[in-house]
Amino acid sequence: MGTGSGSAQGTISVSDSVSVSDSRSDSGAVSDSRSDSDSVSDSASDPDSVSVSNGCAALSRELSGGAEPAEHRRLARGTRWSHPLGPMTRDAADDAVDIYLVRHAPAEPRGEGIADAERRLTERGRTRFAAAVRGLDALGIRFDRVLSSPWVRAVETAELLGMLCDGKRVQTRRLAARPSRALLEEIEGRSVALVGHSPWIGQLCAWLVTGQAGHGHGFRFKKGTVAHLRGRPEPGGCELRALWPPVVLRNVRR
Repeated sequence: MGTGSGSAQGTISVSDSVSVSDSRSDSGAVSDSRSDSDSVSDSASDPDSVSVSNGCAALSRELSGGAEPAEHRRLARGTRWSHPLGPMTRDAADDAVDIYLVRHAPAEPRGEGIADAERRLTERGRTRFAAAVRGLDALGIRFDRVLSSPWVRAVETAELLGMLCDGKRVQTRRLAARPSRALLEEIEGRSVALVGHSPWIGQLCAWLVTGQAGHGHGFRFKKGTVAHLRGRPEPGGCELRALWPPVVLRNVRR
């Protein structure tokens, strides 16, 4: 992973060898086929996911109290939940990958004559996520590779992350579908960002941290939210190091 303060945007390559309706039956994956929606609001009824959901709610309440930028930095660095199997061993840590899960920035509403996959980011959404990217930059975050859904709003979000990417930006249809083992096999490098949609990005986070994609409703991803996971790209192989709502990242300063 590079450490320089800036890098050239990587080239874009497209993985088109799979379809959106990937029909693999993976252990721990779920078949929820809802597309990304501005109105989706899953209820966190699963007791195993309540602690994460409550932690995010507490973070949001603290932020709404008018925290200063220095406090945002502390919160950005300090939000952490470990997976249920406990800390990684030294050997596992040596092979660990930093995985950043990103829900796309705010996009145009659904409308007549506009296919869901063609909705673009709004100007406000683009501007606010660009500020969040500057927050990631202030935290010293860099990517070897950025994977994104081929849907326009995800591609445009990935383009904004390009200033932090030392390698390629790759589109894969597996990020526009429920999590699959085929998607996990595309995570290559030591620091990788994946840009996708709700509810699938939350399911992917749950699958990597708990081994159960069905706990996805406990990981709340507002548009522009970034989750930092570290570990092996396999079910239950990661720990959740941070879950940054966009308001936190927009207020991080060097």
